[in-house]
Amino acid sequence: MPGMVALRHNTVLQVFEERIKANGLVPKANIEAAVEIMLQI
Repeated sequence: MPGMVALRHNTVLQVFEERIKANGLVPKANIEAAVEIMLQI
């Protein structure tokens, strides 16, 4: 859930999500990648 909320409201993660979508990954991978980025911050 936190990953989904972050992708909805954080513009930096939205740009990152668009880049992942362009690579052809599944939507769940977008959420997991967003969570990984949040954990690194």
